[in-house]
Amino acid sequence: MIVIATAMTGRISAANITKADGNTAALNAGPAWVGGVPPTSSDVAVWNNTVLAAYTLNLGAAASWGGIQVLDPGGLIVITNVNTALTLGASGVDTSGASQSATSLTLSCPVVIATNNANNPWNLTANVTVGGGLNGTNILEKTGSGTLFLGTATMVPTVQVDAGIVQINTGSGGAIALNGGTVNINAADGNPINVTAGGGNERR
Repeated sequence: MIVIATAMTGRISAANITKADGNTAALNAGPAWVGGVPPTSSDVAVWNNTVLAAYTLNLGAAASWGGIQVLDPGGLIVITNVNTALTLGASGVDTSGASQSATSLTLSCPVVIATNNANNPWNLTANVTVGGGLNGTNILEKTGSGTLFLGTATMVPTVQVDAGIVQINTGSGGAIALNGGTVNINAADGNPINVTAGGGNERR
């Protein structure tokens, strides 16, 4: 009989990792999360009704998550740290299941869109603000009725607006593809706005 021994050194499959309530530990620390293990690049970081109030949370150190999902936390979510980036993978950002109209997500840290084989999906019902810069090589595809606020230079090659609103408050470093949604531009912006098959609205 041949016995094959394997060593388990931690989680090896993707999971939803839920934010713990009442804990303002940096998000790269175990105590910030239910189960005591931070998300990895394969995992989705989830804010649900386990979180009973609004919190401003420090990213702590550069992190890579598979995505972010906002369901029904007890208040607004703010993730800070201007010196460290949060890389988001193939799951993008999903606030389509948010049960409170007042629930929103602000990413004050730099955000990097990981390179995947498809567009990076941002399905937003609750609003999302990216205030720390947006970088990467993939197309960010905005769907859902919510608004994506871009508060600093956008370096993603293309933000594709399929539905809802993208509001640009400073100059953009990438193209905007209108494919059924609306883009509001509140600053000087010399980058192209391409109207695709779905059409859309541009407001300056």
